[in-house]
Amino acid sequence: MQSVLPSLSVEALPDAVPFHSFIFHLYRLSHLCECYAMPRVAKRPSRSAGQRRVLDSSLLAAVTYSDHATLDVAFRSGAVYRYFAVPARIVDALLTAPSTGAYFHRQIRHRFRYQRLS
Repeated sequence: MQSVLPSLSVEALPDAVPFHSFIFHLYRLSHLCECYAMPRVAKRPSRSAGQRRVLDSSLLAAVTYSDHATLDVAFRSGAVYRYFAVPARIVDALLTAPSTGAYFHRQIRHRFRYQRLS
């Protein structure tokens, strides 16, 4: 089977570069879909994983972050959205932001794939 990306082969990597870094690099360059890269990225633990956090915000009511890097956001309007492949550092920053609504609009909304749950 011929490689689609011969110039980005694993053999060309130095021994010091881990294979998962190579896969993530390909994902960032849009050569791979998230199904190859995200299982390795999503395994990073987070202090906020698995806990529902009620927020003091006029826009957001609560958030829940899972071990699979999905962020469920409940809005004050009653709508609930699930955002996929959100890094733990983004969620941690959201929880500590002076304005969670402003941080959500700048760093999460329209930057991650999402699905409306209700």
